[in-house]
Amino acid sequence: MKVGTGPYTYELEENFAKMPEGETIGLISRVTTDSQNRLYIFQRKDPAVLIFDKDGKFVSSWGAGLFKRAHGFKIVNDVVYLTDQTDNVALIYTLDGKLIKQLGTRGQHSDTGCEDWHILPVRAAGPFNHPTEMMPGPSGDLYVTDGYRNSRVHRFTADGKLVKRSVKTGRRDEIAKRVEILSGLDPADTVLAARFDNLREGTPAKVGGATVPASAPAIVKPARGQTS
Repeated sequence: MKVGTGPYTYELEENFAKMPEGETIGLISRVTTDSQNRLYIFQRKDPAVLIFDKDGKFVSSWGAGLFKRAHGFKIVNDVVYLTDQTDNVALIYTLDGKLIKQLGTRGQHSDTGCEDWHILPVRAAGPFNHPTEMMPGPSGDLYVTDGYRNSRVHRFTADGKLVKRSVKTGRRDEIAKRVEILSGLDPADTVLAARFDNLREGTPAKVGGATVPASAPAIVKPARGQTS
């Protein structure tokens, strides 16, 4: 089965990733590739990270016992940026699983008045309460969507210092709710692309001063000088 058009045409290849005999892949949170076209699977099962070559042959794995709930996993310039949702940390690793930096304290969450990630947060707070994604901007600053039990995109310097709260999101009245998927940043580090998981009613939401359809991705401009 092929999908797409022109240069962006893709063909489904089932059973691409070939696991070692007797091993299976668990619930997958994220899939991405590195500069060598190796495939990385971030799964909610140990070992959390599976690596395959471009032909689907199993190469290696890492992350056993390190994560409570795998969520975000991005590779930028062959550096891994991931989040552990329920352990409330955003982590940076080498491709072979060596920890470079940790943002947040494992097991400690900020006070958003929300203790169940199935329920929208009562208020926004600082980092973290079930973070979902992390990625670097062109300047080297780090952005973390936070997340299921919070309603912020936090911005950190490259060395992990919190700079500002980037955006507050909400339904109808701009009350802070969820922000889940961090898709991209522009060259000036001033625009975030995010999907707001709470906008399911089809009503417009005001985000960064612009009105966007509830069903569409939102372009979000950080509020300059704001802090979490």
